[in-house]
Amino acid sequence: YEYRLLARDGRVLWFRDSAIVLPDADGRPALIQGVMLDITERKAAEEHIAYLAYHDKLTGMPNRAMFDELLDLSLARARRNGLGVAVISVDLDDFKLVNDSLGHETGDELIRVLADRIREATRDTDLVARPGGDEFLVLLADLDMTPPVPGGQDGGSISAEAVSVRIQEAMRAPFEIAGTELYLTASQGIGVFP
Repeated sequence: YEYRLLARDGRVLWFRDSAIVLPDADGRPALIQGVMLDITERKAAEEHIAYLAYHDKLTGMPNRAMFDELLDLSLARARRNGLGVAVISVDLDDFKLVNDSLGHETGDELIRVLADRIREATRDTDLVARPGGDEFLVLLADLDMTPPVPGGQDGGSISAEAVSVRIQEAMRAPFEIAGTELYLTASQGIGVFP
């Protein structure tokens, strides 16, 4: 068995317990002989590996693998419940110039600050992911597709456009990185289901 225990100081400790039953001379169970091993470090390593499999190392945001899995689940839920899903793609314009002229450390810091701004511009229920490089993806799930005005644009598209505009507004203010003021622009695309 593998199980966890709570230590007096509040730490969680993991143990692996292996045991066998030893019979007496008549073949009846008499003793249990076993070994308990502290596997806390192994469990921490497994959790870290699992975290890295689904998160971007630079920003801590979900990565492409997590985004794809949650998109699939959102689409299945949307089909079942008659809801909508939108994906906003945000791709920085000419980001290579930042890395080439100011260095990769400045570029990395800029990505981290931008990630925070995009998270602040989205709703708590939206998923913001960084699949890599200078690209971000925003997943808006469980959208009401009913047009607010009869014959007008569907509710999912309106929600996606509103989030996209907030992201653009978040990028208008200059980015202060390593004593340098930077201005960024980004190309955005929106896909809506259905």
